[in-house]
Amino acid sequence: MTIDGALVCITGHGFWSDAGVDSHFIALRRIAATARLHHPRFKVLVDLRTSAVQTRAIGERIERETRSIWTPADRIAMVLRPGLAKLQMNRIVDGQNHQTFDRIDLARQWLDREQD
Repeated sequence: MTIDGALVCITGHGFWSDAGVDSHFIALRRIAATARLHHPRFKVLVDLRTSAVQTRAIGERIERETRSIWTPADRIAMVLRPGLAKLQMNRIVDGQNHQTFDRIDLARQWLDREQD
């Protein structure tokens, strides 16, 4: 996970454990809270191209945690390979400020577009 101003870049791989989800979101909440003092709106690039379909319990935790960290003003672009993992993430994070993509360049273009 990296942050550059208002751009947060996250990469996920494989299957996620409870401990891995805990440590990821603890770090992400800390980073986001500090950065939000200077940037009221974030652009988030999530690269999950090497991530797997997660268990229902992990998916539910991801949904709860992401909804508690990001606001409707933030833009979240997720990059996933076509398949079940992409379908799962579309279901978990549906919303006007989330989009999923097959290619990272298209995700970056969407993040850079002016918001309505």
